[in-house]
Amino acid sequence: MIVVGIDPGLTGAAALVSHNGLLDVFDLPTSSSSDTARVSRKLDGAAFAKTLREALTRNDAGKEDVFIVLEDVHVMPKGNAANASLMHTKGVLEGVLATLGHKVELVGSQKWKKLFGIGSDKTAARRTALTLYPNAPVTLAKHHNRAEAILIARFGLRKML
Repeated sequence: MIVVGIDPGLTGAAALVSHNGLLDVFDLPTSSSSDTARVSRKLDGAAFAKTLREALTRNDAGKEDVFIVLEDVHVMPKGNAANASLMHTKGVLEGVLATLGHKVELVGSQKWKKLFGIGSDKTAARRTALTLYPNAPVTLAKHHNRAEAILIARFGLRKML
């Protein structure tokens, strides 16, 4: 089984793990938004679909079941462009994944973070990902979303075992 963990957002990432370890990690592709009054960038759904298919193909996903775990994000009380962007990204991800024929399991951040004993500290997420997968590409502070995607995928793998 291959588990894909996705940390949504314009700086989000996706990670593929299996019982053999960390298989792949990639940042979510974005493009310029035509609605610059609200947001200047948006998730590129077509590029995401292509990148995910390529990652799954590289890792022989045709021979294994694929389980998708997407962090369930919600609107924060003080609505703003960031909220609109995050919800748009989540919707595009769900639509692309459904079009590709994948079922999606939503998991709240508190639930998966509890499993690893981390809170909102981005450094703790990177440190935990590196403990589990020493070769994970999360060495820079800006890679915290990659680390979270890895941990979301690992959460899904543990849930499936």
